Amino acid sequence: MRRQQERMPSEIISDFVDLLNKSHPEYLESMKIANKFDDKTLTWVHDMEKETNYDVRNKLITRWHRERMERRKHKDNAVLYEKIHRFSSNEKNKVVLKNLRGLLSDQIKTEEYLQDPNREYKHRVGDSDV
Repeated sequence: MRRQQERMPSEIISDFVDLLNKSHPEYLESMKIANKFDDKTLTWVHDMEKETNYDVRNKLITRWHRERMERRKHKDNAVLYEKIHRFSSNEKNKVVLKNLRGLLSDQIKTEEYLQDPNREYKHRVGDSDV
């Protein structure tokens, strides 16, 4: 008998499929943002280079530092999802992923059948055989 807190196999498979699907936008969006920050780096360097006032230059550096920290969060998120994104984007793995989605569908049907309180049991042996 299944314990209350245990998860159904379909839930675990579904979570994995969701992770594969989630990896694409997570990776692509994080890389896009990190690259925008990288593109802006040269602007920061030029602004600091031409600034002669010490206090203003320190404020520029502080703002740039904060931006680099924000960039790091997005870059780390991209790295976190990169291998999953590449795996599920690989043409060789498309068949596996399609089969996994089919497995999920079949597993959900099986679980629904097993949980149906109105399911019928068919006699395999006639009454006269017993």
